[in-house]
Amino acid sequence: MLGDIYHVYMQYLQGGGGPSYDLPRSWRYQKELTGTGALGDLGCHALDLVSFVTGKNYRKAVGHTDTYVTQRRLEEGEGYGPVDVDDFCHYLMEMDGKTSANFSVTRFAYGRGNYQRMEIYGSKGGLVYSLDVTPGVDELEVCFGYPYDRSGIYTKLPIPQRFQCDQMQSFADILNGCSDGMAATIQDGCRIQHALDVIIRSAEEEKWLPCD
Repeated sequence: MLGDIYHVYMQYLQGGGGPSYDLPRSWRYQKELTGTGALGDLGCHALDLVSFVTGKNYRKAVGHTDTYVTQRRLEEGEGYGPVDVDDFCHYLMEMDGKTSANFSVTRFAYGRGNYQRMEIYGSKGGLVYSLDVTPGVDELEVCFGYPYDRSGIYTKLPIPQRFQCDQMQSFADILNGCSDGMAATIQDGCRIQHALDVIIRSAEEEKWLPCD
């Protein structure tokens, strides 16, 4: 119904890493234990969601990461230890069919809990999915056809019950061989992990890199 997909804008924003929380230097802030920061913690889910919804793979990437709080108090004992993972990551991705995807991921979005927003714009329509605008609530807005394309009005729609999914039930269904076929696979995980690795290298080298 959306037609050819031109653009995707994806945000995954949390505020829990900010100074007001004063979080200790847990494993999440140590590269040798976690690999990346906000990118691997939140960005992997954003990449997976956009790929799943559009049905497209990633072809190339360019990323920008940085760290705001470079030291955090130790979990045990006194003093502070260095933080060597990203607090935020912005990255652009080219997907199949030249679809352009723009991602913003951070732990420093003041006041946000588990906020997500995905906007998809195609040749025949637009779709906006959001989570946690109202805490814990999923929302869906759509715009299709004339005259709505000229009005700038998006209509909120209820999400049908058949599309509500429980993560642990999906996992149990896979183990029991009765999955609906829509759950992520090990191959999906490897593909997303590869995209993460490319984004990290791109941020370090400050240039576009292929994901193939």
